[in-house]
Order: sequence, then structure tokens, then C-alpha cells
Amino acid sequence: MTGCYNYNELNDIAIISGLGIDMDNNNLKISALVANGQSLNSNSKEGNAQPTLITGTGKNFTEAIKDIESKSARELYIGHLNIVIINEKVAYERLFDIIDPLFRDPETLKKYYIILSKGTTSENILKTLSPLETLPAENTSLNIVTSKKNLGYSNEVFLSTFIYKILNKGLEPVLPTIILEGNIEEADNIDDLKASKVDTTLKMDSLALFKDYKLVGFATHDESKGINIINNEINTLTITNSCYKNKDKYIVTQIDDIESKIKIINKNKIEITVKSSGSINETNCNLDLQNDDVIKKINDTVKNNIKDIIYKGINKGKELDTDIFGFGNKIYKKYRKLDYDFKNLDIDVKTDVELKTKGSLETTLKEANNENK
Repeated sequence: MTGCYNYNELNDIAIISGLGIDMDNNNLKISALVANGQSLNSNSKEGNAQPTLITGTGKNFTEAIKDIESKSARELYIGHLNIVIINEKVAYERLFDIIDPLFRDPETLKKYYIILSKGTTSENILKTLSPLETLPAENTSLNIVTSKKNLGYSNEVFLSTFIYKILNKGLEPVLPTIILEGNIEEADNIDDLKASKVDTTLKMDSLALFKDYKLVGFATHDESKGINIINNEINTLTITNSCYKNKDKYIVTQIDDIESKIKIINKNKIEITVKSSGSINETNCNLDLQNDDVIKKINDTVKNNIKDIIYKGINKGKELDTDIFGFGNKIYKKYRKLDYDFKNLDIDVKTDVELKTKGSLETTLKEANNENK
């Protein structure tokens, strides 16, 4: 009945695909990546937009956004916001000042990624161009998805998920981190993309741990894998072990179908059971993979590897005193009280691994070569 009473013409708005949030002395500095900028040249295909980065500063989030609007000929529109990148200094000092206005804004669906920039500013991350994607924000978000799928130490977190974990008792959030490798000065060089090798690349890194609206530290790759295993946030895990008789040779296994279950024994004891299956991906060891005893030995070794990784994640959480696993939340739901000592919880880990396949080879090439001689 009302029709499109509040519609906006595309030519009148600046579509923001990504926001970067940094500190400028005591002020917030916000970088907005506008997706519908002017095309690179008149011969470019219709819709092939050159992204534009506009920055603004202010004592708070709203003032910084207003500063950006004063520099834009179009009205800012964040309904298609794809990613928000937060600098680690902001995460240490002023995270609540960012999360509150982002979550309060009614224009977005809250289903955009939130990520932490480590070792560089979020502005540098946003302006880093990629030969694979037109928009830097789209490139970063795809990097997040791919990394979660293929790397055990990264993760994908939406703003809604981050808020949920902050607001629930006995549960603290984590965020994936991203770093910049190469020459920062060449990050936004269009001509650099014409070369066969770019000077600047973005790379996903390990998890950042939070407590009470504040960044408290970073996990290592193995610690991040352990955290993701417990939280059922891991798709695949690659484990490398030295050969049993030759430490310079390796056997690589890929673990999939990882499922973790947490059982509350009492307020002081937790039991974690992890079941998984996998395959042998690579080996240059001189092993008879048709021998059941050899397979069992590899299986047992991988099982212990996974258990060690999980305990590394647990110990990192205890070291920083942040319950990123939600043990307290489960205790609260069971006993309706949150009177537990996270750092002194007795946590028992049980792992079970089944190596189902050996790839296209039943044995190793070295073993097959020896048999043929």
C-alpha cells in the first residue's frame, strides 16, 4: 500500500562494503570503503567499479562517520556492509565504543564479518588490492571463508555471533586476525596488479581472545586449532609427523569430520570427547601401509597429536583467564549458578581418530620400489 516511500536512487548513495577502525591519538579513525566509485576508464565494463577509501576522525563512532559524510558527495549506505576490520589498539582500549553503535544501527543485518588487524592498521588492510577480486572488502571476506575451510587456526565470526558470546554468561568470544605481508606502500597500487607477482598480500593469522569487551591476547596457530576443535569451528586439520626411524622424513595426515562434545561432570570437572576421521595425504617414509600394525601406530600418533593440540588451546584460555569454550555457560545452564573456577577446572580430553583412506596408493612409492627390485 505504501509503495517504495523510502527508496534511494543508486546514484545518490555511497554503498559501503567495508569499514576499518583505528585509533588517531585519542580519537577514532574510521575508513569507509565505497564500492560504487567511478570506473577506472570509460572502456571498462558496466558495473566494474573502482573502490574508494574515505576516512574520518572523531571522539566517538558517530562523529567519525559524520566526518566521512562531510567528505562524500553521496549519502553513506551500510546496508550492504560486508566486513568490519578493527585494529588491535582499538580492541584493547575502546571495543565497546565500536560494538555498541554497530549493533544499534537498524540499517544492517548484523550478518557481516568482524576481524582484527594485527601488526598494521585496518586502513592498510582495507586498501590492499588483490588481482583476484575487484573490491578489497570482498577479497578479505572470501579470505576468511577459505581460511576457515582449509586452515585449522582461523575462523569466521559475524557481528551477531560476537555480541551473542559477549552477552551470555560464562562465554567469551574470539576473533580471527589478518596480517599484511610485503610492501605496505604498494598495497593500493593498481599498476602492481598487472605484474605476475604482487608486492603486498593479506594473510589470515591465529585467533584473538577477548574478555569483558577487551582484547586480552593472541593464540598461536596450534592453540587456535585446539580452541576451534573444542568449539566445533574447524573443518579440516593437517598434522605432520616425522618418520619413526628417520626424523628428516615426514608423514602428513588430513583429519576431517571433527566432532567435539563437552560433558559437565560437575562444577569442577569437564570431559571433552573428540571423534574424527581422516586420510594419509603424503609420506616419504619407508613404511608398509598395508600392514595393520603400521596404520594403527600412525593412528595412535595422530590421536595423541590432536589431544596435545586441544590441551594447548585449553592452557591458553586458562593462561589469559577467559572462558572462550563456554564451559561456564554449560555449567550455568545445568546448575543455574555461575560459581565455577575456570582456571582450576579439571578437564579430561578423549580423542578417537579413524584413518579411512591412504589416497590413490595402497603403500608408499619407496616401499613399492623396493618390492619391485
